[in-house]
Amino acid sequence: MYRKYIIAFVLFGLLAFSRGAQAQIVVNEFSQGASGNKEYLEFVVKGQPTCTNSCADLRGWIFDDNNGWYGSVAISPGCYRFKNDPNWACVPYGSIIVVYNSGDINANLPADDPTDANNDHVYIVPITSALLELQNSLPNSGSMTYPSSGFGASTTWTNMALNNSNDVVQTVDPANLTASYHAVSYGSGVSSPVHMSGSGSQKVFYLNDAQYNISASWIAGNVPANETPGAPNTPANATWINGMLNASGGGGASNNDTTDAAICQGSSYLFNGTSYSVTGYYTDTFTSGGGCDSIVTLNLIVNPIPAAPAVVSPLSYCEEAIAPVLAATGTSLLWYDVPTGGTGSSIAPSPSTVAAGNYTYYVSQQVLGCESPRAEIKVDIKPKPLPPVVSSSSELICQDAPAITLTAQGQNLLWYNQPLASTGSPVAPVINTSTGHTETWYITQTVNGCESDSALIAVNVSSIHADFTLSADTLCIIDSLSTNNLSLGSNYINHWNFGDGFSYVDLNHIHQYTVPGIYDVTLAITNSDGCVDTAVKSIWVSPVPDLKVSLDRRDICTGEHVIFNLKYMAGFGLFNWNFGDGVGASLDDRDNVQERGNIVQTELRHAYDQAGTFFFTTTASTPGCETKNGHDSVNVYALPKVYLGPDTSLCLHGAPILLKNTYGEGLGETYEWSTGETTPEILAKHHGDITLTVSTPYCSNSDVIHIAKDCYIDIPNAFTPNGDGENDYFFPRELLSSSVVDFSMQLVNRWGQKIFETTQINGRGWDGKLNGTDQPGGVYIYLIKATFINGATESYQGNVTLLR
Repeated sequence: MYRKYIIAFVLFGLLAFSRGAQAQIVVNEFSQGASGNKEYLEFVVKGQPTCTNSCADLRGWIFDDNNGWYGSVAISPGCYRFKNDPNWACVPYGSIIVVYNSGDINANLPADDPTDANNDHVYIVPITSALLELQNSLPNSGSMTYPSSGFGASTTWTNMALNNSNDVVQTVDPANLTASYHAVSYGSGVSSPVHMSGSGSQKVFYLNDAQYNISASWIAGNVPANETPGAPNTPANATWINGMLNASGGGGASNNDTTDAAICQGSSYLFNGTSYSVTGYYTDTFTSGGGCDSIVTLNLIVNPIPAAPAVVSPLSYCEEAIAPVLAATGTSLLWYDVPTGGTGSSIAPSPSTVAAGNYTYYVSQQVLGCESPRAEIKVDIKPKPLPPVVSSSSELICQDAPAITLTAQGQNLLWYNQPLASTGSPVAPVINTSTGHTETWYITQTVNGCESDSALIAVNVSSIHADFTLSADTLCIIDSLSTNNLSLGSNYINHWNFGDGFSYVDLNHIHQYTVPGIYDVTLAITNSDGCVDTAVKSIWVSPVPDLKVSLDRRDICTGEHVIFNLKYMAGFGLFNWNFGDGVGASLDDRDNVQERGNIVQTELRHAYDQAGTFFFTTTASTPGCETKNGHDSVNVYALPKVYLGPDTSLCLHGAPILLKNTYGEGLGETYEWSTGETTPEILAKHHGDITLTVSTPYCSNSDVIHIAKDCYIDIPNAFTPNGDGENDYFFPRELLSSSVVDFSMQLVNRWGQKIFETTQINGRGWDGKLNGTDQPGGVYIYLIKATFINGATESYQGNVTLLR
């Protein structure tokens, strides 16, 4: 007969799990899949159930591939473990657990079944399940001990992926992290207690019977034919697994029932005559005549007394202000007006601010049916301060006076432009005086966070504005200046100052200046409030224009400069020139503040490129005055024309060349040659540059003729026929001779053999070959005869060196 206990309590405390018996988890099967990474591992939970022990606690058990304990190959860093989760706290003996690569799923796998909710004792778990954990880096060598920390979410099969040639599958008891509990290896280079010699490519390794620690009991099968994930591998294997599932303890079947109960910390729970006050699993066995009838497990949760809710205290509010409803951070709040006892209210109170004073409120919270201690909230109602002190309730300010900032005495002042404005500014107002007007300000002070009633300041900006116009803003010294008063309002006192030492009290005035310059005319007016305003305008007073011009000379040659010397009063004038040849110049000296009023001199240079008499004019003006003109003239004489003809050449021992000015002899001209001769023409007998200078009473001009050397040959003494484009031929005539009309050349070697012969006038010469064959380097003899354009004939014999 089966019994189930159902008990309900108001629970307080922390949840804790009672562990099953010491776990024993062994490898039962693992496969590399038919292709890709379709791998899975299959484990069996090993144990013999009794009436009080029918399950194993797998939390913290580690599974891994080769970590280096069994060989130095196929080592992948990291490992996996069963998470500390109730799902693994009590796994029935004989259960099969399959963990598979969810990134490349094997088609033979059953559907996911990560719990034993269907009581089939089979768990199908993807590697990315939240019930598993991954240590991504440790262990990573044979000397490593498995870590007990550093595990996180399991996100990949990479740290398990089995090597095709050799690897190990092993389990590790968390109670002993220095050795595997069960290990199976395959391939060369690794060797665990259970080992198979073949490679693992497209293989499934499975236990044939119950002897999991004997290599002979393991079979290397083919995939997918021999894969049986989630089921026994063979009849003998099934007998072993089912024997753990169906074994009886003491002659009767066992049944596990769980009762959930919760209490508050400080209380106790009575279970079958025993009081419990600590969170945990507590069991009681009910035995029938045939053995075990049932095991009842009490899952007791002792909930802690919650902390007092979080509050902000003390709180301060101002007298006569509106205080908000009190607040606290917590669940199911209860509000009290006494520290202990009394009846709590779920409605938060709002403190009264009618009178200043100190008040205290209390609040608790309820969590899982347990009430916390009461938190204390102290409320201080602070008195309202007096209004701030102002020096005067009224302020008189003149229009256009410097802006002023209002002041008051108090703490943390706020300024309002309306009596009931909602938002004040901590910045005192600056009064704009550009126009006449009135405005009112209300000021409060804040003491200890409380704002007072307001004080008042009434502001009057008194209207006043001076303005006028002048009859002219630019005036000639001989003219008078008139004013026109445009000031607004009446009953003003008008005071004029003309900037030259003269002032008047009058509505308007006419003034005559005696000295040129720039002056400020000022009008100052005073109104009935005693306010004064001024207006200022500038007046330019020009002198009568006066420009004196002198020349350094009046007779020049074309291309030469005339220097014009200008003399005038600086800082006022605008001057223009026309030089009489279509070229003009100007000078604007009105901005010359530094020298204004002084008599200064300025030089201008101008050159004429045509001969003749040129009449130039000057125009001088000053602002406000009439223009003044001036006139003068310059005589410009043409340069004598000189040309000796084009450059020529002269043969050695040839006839001299007659040189003369091709433009002929001019009236009054004189001649001077670079040879020292002064005659109109000379005979040139040598090559070189010859200059002729022709002069007139005012001007002179020169020309140069170049007489080049002609009728010659230059014979080199070596050449390098290496094809680099430099000195590849002996005696190229177009480069080393001039005016040759007949030519012959022979070259012989040192044995007298003729190597080369030519009569070409402009040939390139010998290329260092004989019948297309390069001749050796050394000395060769040349015989040359040349006739020049002047009939002279010359013969040459000598040596030339061929360099290679």
